[in-house]
Amino acid sequence: MPPLRRFFLQTLGCKTNQYDSQAMREALLAAGFAEAKRLEEAELFLLNTCAVTRRAGDSGRRAIRRAARLNPSLRMAIIGCGVDLGEAVPETASGPPLLLKNAEKAALPGLLKEWLGEGSAAPAGGAGLSVSGHAGHSRAFLKIQDGCGNFCSYCAVPLARGAPRSRPPGEIREEAGRLIAAGFGELTLTGVNIGAYRRGNLDLAGLAEELAGTPGLVRLRLGSVEPPRVDARLVRIMRDSGGKICPHIHMPLQSGDDRLLAAMNRDYPAAGFLEKVSLLRDALDLPALGSDVMVGFPDEDAASFANTLEVCRRAGFSRLHVFPFSPRPGTPAAAWRRELPEQTLAVWKTRLIRLGMELAAGFARRCLGREERIIMERDGGLSDRYLKTRLKGRQAGPGAVVRARITATAGAELLGEAVDAGETPF
Repeated sequence: MPPLRRFFLQTLGCKTNQYDSQAMREALLAAGFAEAKRLEEAELFLLNTCAVTRRAGDSGRRAIRRAARLNPSLRMAIIGCGVDLGEAVPETASGPPLLLKNAEKAALPGLLKEWLGEGSAAPAGGAGLSVSGHAGHSRAFLKIQDGCGNFCSYCAVPLARGAPRSRPPGEIREEAGRLIAAGFGELTLTGVNIGAYRRGNLDLAGLAEELAGTPGLVRLRLGSVEPPRVDARLVRIMRDSGGKICPHIHMPLQSGDDRLLAAMNRDYPAAGFLEKVSLLRDALDLPALGSDVMVGFPDEDAASFANTLEVCRRAGFSRLHVFPFSPRPGTPAAAWRRELPEQTLAVWKTRLIRLGMELAAGFARRCLGREERIIMERDGGLSDRYLKTRLKGRQAGPGAVVRARITATAGAELLGEAVDAGETPF
């Protein structure tokens, strides 16, 4: 084997990044590279970065320094959003790293070989990213699009990922069939802004309806969908899928205050968000709703924070991710004054996190006495409503589909008893 071929790949950030990393892993293995199980055994360190917040950028720099400390001879390739946004890269003893943007991920094997002096990179314009599995998981991500054109005032993702681009439906269907044949009963549709999917007359709702009919599929899960894209047609298709599309969706709120929503360039008011919540509740049987909320956005005050708390309570989220505002270079909000004291920011963040935990526990309790479909993982399983579930007695193996009666809860987790033996879907 030529030198410098054992790689260790680390991924930071979102589900789209996780998909991209799996695609790069498969491409590298097909090109003759070998994956090291431990960083110390590798000759190449590949870091798929995230830059959605300053903390994410700091995490990337810590990962680089740690890798250099554990294995000083490592050659490094830094990939993805951090490179697109020009994040600083620490110096290491092994020399300057290879820097690759998101658009270069599909050409990674050839670009690595060229950098190492072992060949030349293929010309641009070849096949895009695709996967045949998802290492270490019993569920698989299926990427349907990339990019975003919303340009929220705080968000650098459009700068890092570019304009929305939707994959051809035939390519998506082929990949779905390949993943199901490999033993993945659940597919999660992912992308930077999946609600923006469109190829010809086919939108997200139509694509989900088509994929729900794929032979062998146990269930299809939608990823994060922006509130304006959650419409009556999408919800009807979820309802009429015969249980194939999970009664679960992630719909980012960001703020419950109309003044802040306008400043964020979010194209809905708080009342409009709650209308989408009602649409889901009226059509679906106990729908699970996850969301994101930001705290500390410029000019946020006590009244706007109180509005956010109220909207969160009324929405009754099953899962809530709370994060502080992080000024990102190149975005309008990065230049705006922020006068919220750090102590107040910490208190508000804690209040939102506690509210999220209360809401999640309350949603879990609403599942008591119900029968839930669980796809087993290495540690417990996951319900249709995206709740971690632990079963009494002997556990079925990862990937097995089990119907369970929910008998108790522990915070946001479900506890239950299997009412069937549990079988893989094949």
